[in-house]
Amino acid sequence: MNGKNKKRTNMVKWIKWVKIIAFSLFIFYILGYCYISYTHSSNNKNHRKLRSIKYSLITSYSFAIYHDHLQELNYCILRNLLVKNLHVWVLLDQAAPSRQCIELQEHLQDMSTYMKDWTDTHWDKFHCQYRIGDQPSYYDLVEYATTIPSEYIIISNGDIIFDPTIEYAVNLDKGTIYAMSWSNVASKPAWLQIDGQPETTIRDSLTHNSMCLMPVDPICSEIQTFFVINCWPKRLYSIDSFLAHRETFTHMKNLGFKELNKRKDQYLGFYKTNRQGSEHAFVGAVVAQGRHVVNACKHIKTSHMHYAKKTPQNHPKEPLYTKYGIYDPDANKVRNKHISYTDYYNKHTYPLPLGI
Repeated sequence: MNGKNKKRTNMVKWIKWVKIIAFSLFIFYILGYCYISYTHSSNNKNHRKLRSIKYSLITSYSFAIYHDHLQELNYCILRNLLVKNLHVWVLLDQAAPSRQCIELQEHLQDMSTYMKDWTDTHWDKFHCQYRIGDQPSYYDLVEYATTIPSEYIIISNGDIIFDPTIEYAVNLDKGTIYAMSWSNVASKPAWLQIDGQPETTIRDSLTHNSMCLMPVDPICSEIQTFFVINCWPKRLYSIDSFLAHRETFTHMKNLGFKELNKRKDQYLGFYKTNRQGSEHAFVGAVVAQGRHVVNACKHIKTSHMHYAKKTPQNHPKEPLYTKYGIYDPDANKVRNKHISYTDYYNKHTYPLPLGI
């Protein structure tokens, strides 16, 4: 009997432990299922959040830029983050990335305390990514634009401030790109503590503090010395920004995005965004690949923020020659190609964006 009782007791203990283990496994299963469900739900929410981005502004940034203009760029980032539905993607040029993106946001946070309309919810729209090496080229920006989960992409100079008129983008057709130049000069807040005044002339031509003048402005009836003053609809000789559907930038080849050494008739590397004529080279390159570019500065208003004195390092004056650029590589001196207002072009013709 003692042996049988001992076996029965061991059997009861074994069954008890089996139940405990089974119950524990059940609990682990429930917890694991809840965790996976939560994570999947969270990821879906984040995915939907990314997919719901409507406007994305891409701009390059470098701590090597001289102090006063860097402060202007910082101010423009904050002002653009205030625009509804507009995300800002900063490509930070850094040879050895460590904490520079964090330091940039910390500095922007300090500056934001001076802005009365600022709330920390705007940081959800701020994105900083390192670019190891040199300033990005226009082709780099095009390739980067295709990776952003956004409906519309804006490629722009860093000293441009946007406003709600970007909503005009709803009129965009696929394959069409809006080109814009600034409509007015942004006011300079005292707390920014930068010196200088905005330029009132460009190559001896008056600007009237706008590079998007309407036909009624007296300047638009005057003959310009070098065709640099913009008058909507037929003169867009200075461009700051481009806006398009993200899909418009996909499947672009590097055709037309390289600098041409006209003396040796050979192509060099990809051109950067701050070269004289680079915006028009970009227009020529995308038109050559089947896109349509129009001047939308009448409808999309932007402000220019540049009081700081320009330096040759940050604003090289040597004109840029490319296969589809605005400058005629066969001319002995700097000269524009013959201007057309259609997507037709040849070696001596340039498709200047026409106003809509």
